[in-house]
Amino acid sequence: ESDFFYTEKFPLIEFYSKNLKKNDDEFIAYGLLNMMGKRNQLSFNFKHSGITKNKKGIKVAIFEGELEIDRTDFGMDPVTSVGNIVKINFYCELIEKLKLSNNKLIILDYDGTLVTFKDKPELAIPDENLIDILDNLSNIKGLDVAIVSGRDKLFLENNLGELNLSIIAEHGHFLKKKRKNWTSLGNIDKVFLNEINAIFQSFCDRTPGTFTERKESGLVWHFRKTDPELASERVVEIETVLNSLLTDQFQILNLDKAIEVTSRKFDKGSAVNELTKKKKYDHIVCIGDDITDENMFKMLNKNSTTIKVGIKNTNANFYIDSPKSVINLLNDISTCLK
Repeated sequence: ESDFFYTEKFPLIEFYSKNLKKNDDEFIAYGLLNMMGKRNQLSFNFKHSGITKNKKGIKVAIFEGELEIDRTDFGMDPVTSVGNIVKINFYCELIEKLKLSNNKLIILDYDGTLVTFKDKPELAIPDENLIDILDNLSNIKGLDVAIVSGRDKLFLENNLGELNLSIIAEHGHFLKKKRKNWTSLGNIDKVFLNEINAIFQSFCDRTPGTFTERKESGLVWHFRKTDPELASERVVEIETVLNSLLTDQFQILNLDKAIEVTSRKFDKGSAVNELTKKKKYDHIVCIGDDITDENMFKMLNKNSTTIKVGIKNTNANFYIDSPKSVINLLNDISTCLK
């Protein structure tokens, strides 16, 4: 066997993946297999077999799977007597970094991360299962949970305000600490926003299916329900108009089928600073799906676990495929930490 795998010269076989997808009751890992000094892309299926305790009494998640490789793809000589196709069965225990941390923080975006997008944003409300999972997480000793969203205060308060967690609204403009009242983190030029609102409204009048969402700190032009070709034309038009008018105080955010004008001073990166400036955390998990969440990923150090929802260019360390998978992950974390 040592000759078969050249283990004396190459003792390690390593697999690197930033992309996991759920397929029914299995997961598929996509990545690079490093063997014999060469890296090849491959994918394989594995299953989550449950939660158990290891010899040290620490709860761990159990994963089992199988992958098949051709050893000649990694520069090894053909061996006709035993063949070149190798099946590898694996069994591993995943000990969460969170389990080994005394002070930990989970930061979660809302839309596209915890819930799927809806044609009408007000309909994207958390179901009972999500509320239960967040409630369980937020009451685990040594764990803080924070929702960092672009949503306005009223929506977040109505849907999440009773939970024992911190909430940051409108991309970092407003903060509600656990069981506390809302506080504003800065001032906004309301007169200028009124001018932008008039521009947005003129585009709504010319583009069926679009509407404007007004927040305290900014404005969002939604085009999810309009014709895609017409929407593409209008986006170019509206960005041209906005770029000619915006001052240094404001910025344009290209969201998922929406354009937002908001303050340049605050973003989700400043929200992370606000959450961490008075408390040192041993480990932080941060999950988000769009460009506004990149500011959070960039603010966190390499020891944090940052996860992007969907396969997009990102500063995050890992990918996860959908809000449903995020919910499953949070549920597993809750089970492991109880």
